[in-house]
Amino acid sequence: MKIYQAYHQDFHKKHLLPNTEHLDVRAFPTPRREYDIFEKLRPEGDFGVISWKFTDKTWLDEWEETAREKLKTHDCVMINPFPALSAVSYNCWQSHPSLIKTAKDLVDVDQFQEKIAFCLYILAKKDWWTRFFEFVEPMLKHPCMQTPSGYSRGADIPQAGFIVERLVNYLLDGVYVWEYPVDHHLRKYGTTEFLLLDKVKHDFDTWSQIAGRYNINHVAALDDRT
Repeated sequence: MKIYQAYHQDFHKKHLLPNTEHLDVRAFPTPRREYDIFEKLRPEGDFGVISWKFTDKTWLDEWEETAREKLKTHDCVMINPFPALSAVSYNCWQSHPSLIKTAKDLVDVDQFQEKIAFCLYILAKKDWWTRFFEFVEPMLKHPCMQTPSGYSRGADIPQAGFIVERLVNYLLDGVYVWEYPVDHHLRKYGTTEFLLLDKVKHDFDTWSQIAGRYNINHVAALDDRT
């Protein structure tokens, strides 16, 4: 399986990993962000995509060997770079509520999600990608997909890409969502509190009592320091 690392500016090149296929997405239109990249690579069957920000966002140095090993027993590996945000979130919509008005027409936005993946760092086999396209493609026809997202780094960017990013959380059967060890949490956050919170998420009552103490926006800012 080839793992592509997408970039869209020349200065991004210094952040690209030597063991990935470097993909300049300026070569084709990507109004729907990662979805258009996935669609471009779809003929390959099995493939993976990460962004030029991968190392800065995930704080991972060694990951490829583990990811490929997990693919022997899973259809897909999702590397979520925001484990703290996932730990405190009720579901994938809570941190971006402006998307809910459109998303509620597509999926159950009230569903509690024990596992959550953000950022679409995905390595997957052909069968999983097929399920992804069959699930997502009809939803892209929703008339509000082109509504401006209000994204902090580009308010006019259509919300389609951000909705797609969250729709993958309804396709987690057969997926390994990356698990970070204690030392990673200590290095990134200086605490294991988010790891411990994630481990009790199966017990909703216990989790909700603890998670309610956190400001989700503060946690999001803590996680996304790039």
